[in-house]
Amino acid sequence: MEFATKKLKVTWRKPLHVNDTLSLVLYRYKENVILPTCENMTTIGELVYETKIIDEGFFDDEVESGIWHYAIYAKNKAGLSPCAIDTYEIDFDTDGDGVKDEFDLYPFNPLRASGQDSDQDGIDNEFDDIDAGIKIDSISMSDMDVTFTVIALGADIYAWRYKIDEEVFQAGNSGTVTVTMTVDGVHTITAQGLNENGDVLTEDIESFDLEQPSVITITDLVLSTNNYPTVTVSVQGTRADKWGYEVKDVSGQVVSFTAPQIDLSSATRTLETTNLTEGQVYTYEVFVLDENGETLNTDSANINLPRSGSDFLWGTNIAAGEYGVVQPVDSQEAGSQGAFRVRRWSDPASANSTDESLSVKLSGFINSTVFTNTPDTLSYGLYSAVFEDMIPEKWYNVVFTSSNNNAGNAVFRMYVNSMLVSQLTRHAGQESSGDYDLLIGALYQSSWRLDGAFNGRIDQPAFWSRGLSRSDVDEIYNNGNGSAYQNWTTGLKANSITCVEFDQASTLTVSNSPNAISTTVNGFGHNVNKAANSDAGLLTAGADFNAHPVTQPGGKVSSHAFTPCFLTGLRDGINPSTGNQYTSNELADFYDQSTRKIAAIHLNNPFANPRYIPKDHEEYAISVWAKREGRGVGYYNQSAPIRGQHTGFLVSEYAGWSIAKQSKFYMYAQGPSYELDQNSYWMYGK
Repeated sequence: MEFATKKLKVTWRKPLHVNDTLSLVLYRYKENVILPTCENMTTIGELVYETKIIDEGFFDDEVESGIWHYAIYAKNKAGLSPCAIDTYEIDFDTDGDGVKDEFDLYPFNPLRASGQDSDQDGIDNEFDDIDAGIKIDSISMSDMDVTFTVIALGADIYAWRYKIDEEVFQAGNSGTVTVTMTVDGVHTITAQGLNENGDVLTEDIESFDLEQPSVITITDLVLSTNNYPTVTVSVQGTRADKWGYEVKDVSGQVVSFTAPQIDLSSATRTLETTNLTEGQVYTYEVFVLDENGETLNTDSANINLPRSGSDFLWGTNIAAGEYGVVQPVDSQEAGSQGAFRVRRWSDPASANSTDESLSVKLSGFINSTVFTNTPDTLSYGLYSAVFEDMIPEKWYNVVFTSSNNNAGNAVFRMYVNSMLVSQLTRHAGQESSGDYDLLIGALYQSSWRLDGAFNGRIDQPAFWSRGLSRSDVDEIYNNGNGSAYQNWTTGLKANSITCVEFDQASTLTVSNSPNAISTTVNGFGHNVNKAANSDAGLLTAGADFNAHPVTQPGGKVSSHAFTPCFLTGLRDGINPSTGNQYTSNELADFYDQSTRKIAAIHLNNPFANPRYIPKDHEEYAISVWAKREGRGVGYYNQSAPIRGQHTGFLVSEYAGWSIAKQSKFYMYAQGPSYELDQNSYWMYGK
């Protein structure tokens, strides 16, 4: 503790025996335990001064508060002579607060003395007229968030408020406040305590220096449609200035480098690498720099670059560029495999549902979904997983099969190009009591008749009243070449209900009412080498068909293919009648409710017997060849009258999601990804 000091002037007179006096000696003593005398002062006191000047004089001493005893001796050759003793009391108030320094814990602070400050405003209670205090405490920062605690004390505080920098004051509700800042740097927090009239009683101000950590993350590393790796990064941080990346092969050799000259105009950036070798695994290392070129953060990811024509990859070693999905095996007849989703009714009385389970990679351009309307499960969705996008101009064979396993449960499987991609086991007792029109190439929906028509070519749709085996699937695919019905083995033909092939160009003339659907039209050009072929008719919707083509040359196993909706030249975006790129209006006409031209193969109506898709979903199979022929058009916000998002239904006994309990099944082909024209209309494929 520091003590205040005060100068004390000690004076003396000329000694009586000056002739034999050599000097004057001064002692001092504070303690009151022993009464000082001339005899004991030299032993209990402290020698503080000695002078040769023996006339009248003085000595200035600086001591703390208290009672002091001084003794002065005349010193001669024989020693100290009798002395004079005097006592002085030093008692003063340095800070002028009315409390003597001896009892003042803060002798230099006029607002503090006792140390009792109940409202923590820096004023001790004995001097405080207002019982109010506020304090900003425990400031912490995370990224661009600052969190601080405000402590408001005192009976006179009615409310408190805060602000950061020059922003408007905000009312304080709880002691801890979190604010998301927009810029880094030094900021000032001001907190004020108010009375019931809104007057400021007390205030505290604290500063903090915010610096957002700089982080770069690879959010996506995929193959583009031209088989080039495309890396997408997310960059955060107030010091981040530029980013770049380098690509290394398995030996660690840098094979591609992008200098850090990419300005961060947005939080997410995407770049494509073109100079890599097919069939190799590459490591992408991305880095972000500050304005001085110093590396702030890095990230890395691997990708397996397939060879041309390869659009699938299995494996769970994501670090090696694999998709993270275990490849299903045919020998496993129970449980789930591949990519799938089971959805169940959260409210059986409504159309609401919740996801029960998700696969590691719930994706793929093909989705086969089985619906039920009994308690617990709403739908079983099988996804094509590693077949991520539908490559334009490429034929795909999709097989969905349902078979009873050894335990008596229905096992759903989906194959793409003879590869098992997904499997689910149906819950016991699940079935669909709904009956709906079974269509090839579109969806029979109540609001938009024949909605979601597939924009491409379909060939050889076929149904069986039994599940298919691995050998059946392989025979249908035939190493990618397909096989006409006339070449099928007796085993594959067993229990086949229908198989539609197209042997000639077919045009159709039908009068359609707006937003209506035609009656079944029979006799369009098709050929099935079996007796039961009268069930393959056509339904149409949209504008009138005036010699409108419903098949085009170039099927997979047939001479022609069925085209539910077709716009000549749509693949390259050029209208052959004008020689120019299709306009937004022309694209809109292609799928407008009244100007579109949609045809779907109508296999049977709700009252047909036998049902192609049984209510109990046991023992049946579906196969179809499909190729995305062009771009499905639409408007990016999906607003009517443009509804091109779902131009992908291959097979459907489906009433639409809003009344999914009346549905049984659909097979849907998504994509590939879309692009926008200048008027925000988009077209599938590039």
